[in-house]
Amino acid sequence: HQLSEANGQINVHIEVPPVWADRFSLEQVFGNLLDNAVKYRSARRTLQIDVRARVLPGERVGVEIADNGRGIAEEDRERVFELFRRAGAQNEPGEGIGLAHVRAVVRNLGGEITLTSAPDVGTTFRLILPLHPPFSQRSYA
Repeated sequence: HQLSEANGQINVHIEVPPVWADRFSLEQVFGNLLDNAVKYRSARRTLQIDVRARVLPGERVGVEIADNGRGIAEEDRERVFELFRRAGAQNEPGEGIGLAHVRAVVRNLGGEITLTSAPDVGTTFRLILPLHPPFSQRSYA
């Protein structure tokens, strides 16, 4: 509903088989990243979000979530993953917990998350996750 209210559009291009992972954790990760894309959209253009996923060598999955939002300044790109740290204009509600939680969850799943961004151009989050985590952590997602 947030995407619709923002008059935004999402394009999804998924080229991966079903992934064994903690479904709840993945929902938190993707929910937070998509929520941030809507929350920090640019007022100058219609919101566009692109979600892509593909299998990578080494039994891994690569996921990209790219938006054309406000972007993140170079000096803030790592600190947005720190607890209670935010970047840019503080005109949206938040405590600076979301991306710190996302990074912790992704690492707990055996993956990693990075971002590239340019102010007033947009941000792309890149996740690399194992296609098959250790057997003791498996549930179908």
